[in-house]
Amino acid sequence: MFKDNRPGYVDLAVDKASVKSAIYGHPEFSSFIAGMNAHFDVWRQRTAQMLRQLETGCHPKQVIASLSEDLLSHYTDKPLIDKYDIYQRLMDYWEDTMQDDCYVIAVEGWKAETYRLIETKQGKGGKPGKEVDRGWIHEHSRQLNHVPIIAPHSRRGTKKSSQMQKVFPDKPTPQLTWAQQERYKTRTMSERVNARLKDEFGASQIRVRGAAKVMAHLMFGVLALTVDQWLRMKAPR
Repeated sequence: MFKDNRPGYVDLAVDKASVKSAIYGHPEFSSFIAGMNAHFDVWRQRTAQMLRQLETGCHPKQVIASLSEDLLSHYTDKPLIDKYDIYQRLMDYWEDTMQDDCYVIAVEGWKAETYRLIETKQGKGGKPGKEVDRGWIHEHSRQLNHVPIIAPHSRRGTKKSSQMQKVFPDKPTPQLTWAQQERYKTRTMSERVNARLKDEFGASQIRVRGAAKVMAHLMFGVLALTVDQWLRMKAPR
């Protein structure tokens, strides 16, 4: 890499354009990289084993605290490596991606399942009939102690079948109780707010990742929407 010039000074022994390739191809650098890769692999295997043991009810903040402290300790006194740079890489990944996965495991565990419900109708003589897809919105809403008041609508450009008209007429909605019908009337107002939030205040163009960042993005949109609506109310008619 270098050659002697005069006492205390050296010159480059390779062309400037070849410095990077000369460093990467040097045996000492190759040995250093191999050692760092092996050192990281030790921490990765130990950490992967710990993460696979996470269960429902775990505390994500405790998880990342333990991981980060272990990583700092693992890279202490390593030459040419700033352990806090390694630490920051982990924290950035946690903020962008990993914390969401950890919170999902804490709430739902590792089990991946669908919310769609398939119901088998009873046929003649008590025999199983055809299977009907009940969907997931209504049932999932009830599991959250919410009131499902969403009536299905046919797609644009298609005619609603007579059977659908019997079950879900356009208006009124007799399949709902009086209280549910009052809530159903507020849907248009909610839909207008949601539409303005998406079309005018950035909710449909989210460029960030992570629950906290997405929430902040949406809340700024809600704040701007609230101020805009307040100014409209105050404007002279």
